[in-house]
This record gives sequence, C-alpha cells and structure tokens, in this order.
Amino acid sequence: MNHSTISASIIALGLVVSASVMAFTWRGNVNADQTVTVTGSATAIFKSDTGVIRFTVSATGASAGEAFTRLRSRIPVLTAFLTAADVPEESIEPQPMSAYAREEYANNGMPTGRILYHQYSQRFEIQSGDVDKIRELSLTLASLIEKGVDVTVEAPEYFFSGLDALRISIQAEAAANATERAKALVEATGRRLGPLSGARMGVLQITPVLSNMVADYGYND
Repeated sequence: MNHSTISASIIALGLVVSASVMAFTWRGNVNADQTVTVTGSATAIFKSDTGVIRFTVSATGASAGEAFTRLRSRIPVLTAFLTAADVPEESIEPQPMSAYAREEYANNGMPTGRILYHQYSQRFEIQSGDVDKIRELSLTLASLIEKGVDVTVEAPEYFFSGLDALRISIQAEAAANATERAKALVEATGRRLGPLSGARMGVLQITPVLSNMVADYGYND
C-alpha cells in the first residue's frame, strides 16, 4: 500500500483487489491439437485494518531558544486536540526535535552571515486500527493553525494484514472464472472441454475503489 498542510490526495480506505488467470489453455476432445486460451478474473473489496498518519509541528523565533520555547508551548495544544479527538495517548509516537537556522543570502547567492530566524520542529506519528479515525485526523489536524500551531500533515497510509490469504482465494476464484469462460466458449461450438493443458497466474491489481489503474507488473496502492 500505498506523501502543504493537508495532502491533496488521500489514499482510499476501501481497496479493490483483482487478479487474472492468464493463458489458460484447454485441449479439445475432438482434435488433440485443438486448444483454446481464456483469461479469468476475480474481484474483492476489502477495508484496511491499520492506518498511519504523520505530521510535523513547527515554531520559529529570533533565537534558537525562542523557537524552542514556542514549540514546547504548542505541544499541550496539540495534546488537548488529540485527547478531544479520542486518540489514545499510547498511540502517539513523538520523534526527536530538529533545529534549523535560516541564513540570509545576498543577490549574488552568497550567505551574508546573518541568521533570519531559527526554527524548531517535531514530527509525530499515530498508528491505529481505527482507520476512519486516521482519515478524520488527516482532514482536521490542519485546524490547529487556528490555535496558533503550525502543523504540516502528510498523506495517511493504510495497510491490510489479510492480503496473503486474500491473494490465495482471489486467484482460486479467477481460475474458476477462467474454467467457466472456457467451458462456455467451447460448448458454443458443439464440443466439450478437455483436460487442462497449461495455466499461468496473472498479477494482482490492488487499487482504490472505482479506480481503473492497472499495470503489467501489478498495481499495489
């Protein structure tokens, strides 16, 4: 699966997984050299069971100390916001703070030696099995700017732990679909389907719902 204050694109929570069974070749029982090749496909809709949202809170100041103090003063505002949103404290993972000094540059591109401002930032990550809550946070965290908190929100990520089992079942359904297509095609000519001559499993296409994205090597959103 499948990163401005809020990313312009948000990965869909519901995903479609489809698989094709390519080059199913069946031997007719009238002529041993007669074959027909069909393609089978199957589709399943599932919902991610884990979501992750990452965002960064920043503050600037004339000195490093001022920037640091401003950043620390904004963390309680963030904590209160997340508490009101029913985000468990143990699911919030803060990263170490980082510092940055913005230098002044002359028209010739050379630094003047003057610092325009200092900035301190801290990145946070929230992981939750409540994927709807993760999506909600991706849309609402930006409102912290109204409380004086500069926050940059990254696009959320969603994961599905049952993909391996789903992969097996979807490929089996695709094989059954190919069998039915081959049978209908052969019987329409007045013949019967013979034994399977060969088969090749196609790639999985994992996409958001209503998406038409495909790739020869498989798509994995």
